[in-house]
Amino acid sequence: MLDQHSCQNSMRSPRYRNALEEVVRMQTLAAQGRTNEIFGTNRVYRLWPLNPASPIWRSSTYKEDVIIRALNGERAREVAKLLFSIGIPRLPDGSAPTSPWSDVDAAACERIMLNEYLEQGPEAVLFPAKYDHEFGWMIKYGIC
Repeated sequence: MLDQHSCQNSMRSPRYRNALEEVVRMQTLAAQGRTNEIFGTNRVYRLWPLNPASPIWRSSTYKEDVIIRALNGERAREVAKLLFSIGIPRLPDGSAPTSPWSDVDAAACERIMLNEYLEQGPEAVLFPAKYDHEFGWMIKYGIC
């Protein structure tokens, strides 16, 4: 039988906190109408620069392949744009920079089906994994 002290200690455990954070995340997604992310109807997309030497890529902090689990290709592009875009001065031709991840002429996007990347689960940056923590923070605080 658990006493009050052992219950309090179990609530402080990382496992309990992670479970609680997941419940809060699901409630937030449901409130935003993003239930597809809870029930696993997402797909896995690979995005990559078509010409990373192009001046448009100066407005991105990341210029390599990225794999994202999202509802569709447009949402995968939006996630990449939110994660990697930085402000830069106008391009050499005088035009205002846009995110290359949103531009179909600058970045390719294709659905992939590989055993190492599960489609079931919430939106996530699957590769490079180091960016998933930042993306999770953005979702948690309603930035994306």
